[in-house]
Amino acid sequence: MTALKPPKEVLPEVDKIRKRFLWASDKAISGGKCKVNWMKTTLLKECGGLGILDLERFARALRLRWLWHEWASPYKSWIGIEVPCDETDRLLFAACTHIQLGNDKKTDFWHAGWIQGRRPKDIAPLLFAKTKKKKRSIAEAFQNNNWIRDLNHRAGFTTAHIT
Repeated sequence: MTALKPPKEVLPEVDKIRKRFLWASDKAISGGKCKVNWMKTTLLKECGGLGILDLERFARALRLRWLWHEWASPYKSWIGIEVPCDETDRLLFAACTHIQLGNDKKTDFWHAGWIQGRRPKDIAPLLFAKTKKKKRSIAEAFQNNNWIRDLNHRAGFTTAHIT
């Protein structure tokens, strides 16, 4: 679950096996045999649950580590290849992290949540759709107003028309 996002059908099937083992040993399971609501069993023991992992949440947490390592360890050998994260993972990562800008060479202009925890591509999706270069650091984007030039080129304008 760290390297690949499992298909939708896999986790519910694994949960069926875990429920059957927990509540009915190896026999068929029915709603009457379940002693505790499954959602409650996945709560931490400190919160009244049994501490059994919620596989979907656990898998998401494992995938979010890819995004964290991509950010915190830019010299890892796998940086630059596609990580197994979907758009929901990326939105959650942006919402849960705080970016403090420094030299802006590392922070992605469109994809990082650097504007009060929000990504520019979410704030201005139509502009994002029109830009020709979607992979620029903030430093690159603001140098000579490149992010505006990227929009102008795609829309057929020149900088003189905008200013």
